[in-house]
Amino acid sequence: MQKPCLTILLGVLFLGLPGISGCQTRYGGELGDSILTAVNSRSNILYTGIDNEIWVNYSGLGVYNEYLLTVNNGIAFPDSFRYISIPDRAGKARFLVFGIKGTDTTLIGYRYFLVENIPEPLLYIDSLLVKRNGMVSKQHFLNSDSLGIFISDDIVGAEDWFKIIKFTLGYIYGGYYVEHTNNTNKISRETKQIIYTIRPSKEIIIKPIVEGEGKLIKELPIFRLTLY
Repeated sequence: MQKPCLTILLGVLFLGLPGISGCQTRYGGELGDSILTAVNSRSNILYTGIDNEIWVNYSGLGVYNEYLLTVNNGIAFPDSFRYISIPDRAGKARFLVFGIKGTDTTLIGYRYFLVENIPEPLLYIDSLLVKRNGMVSKQHFLNSDSLGIFISDDIVGAEDWFKIIKFTLGYIYGGYYVEHTNNTNKISRETKQIIYTIRPSKEIIIKPIVEGEGKLIKELPIFRLTLY
């Protein structure tokens, strides 16, 4: 029995491909990494909240006039020689690859990608990664030169998303909140002097101001750190 064409037709109209007057579909097999690859991720997964580049190796799909890629989690649309996928939610995304020849459309195969949320930013204190509400030794802080923001080792280019352009360091002293601002990501002598005078087990608050790609200025969530 011939399969319904509604889903395919909607995908074709959305992507601006020629309409299909006929439909001949078969269920293809699972497609591997050599056919569909998430190039933004070193582990070949997708992330919510960003444009994920999907490369398709058409040479391994057979000969068709055109190809169509659809997804059940978010959207996917063609961009030059790749597709851009933007998932709606964490979990999985199932991609279907169709081949179009004349008025016939064939389901060539499918591929599942794991979808994850962008990890919560971490704070670099030199080489030390610190979580929000984390702990850091006074000595490490005093021996460090600068602060940075870490997102993920897995996402290609994530190290360039945010650069700290200044930060404030605050703490409670005598019932008052005191803070000091650095107009760079470098840990100034004045900042180190403050850290030196603060007793262990005291909480400090670091508020980074960052510059992102496209010169976007954004204030990240604060980091509450306990000294020891």
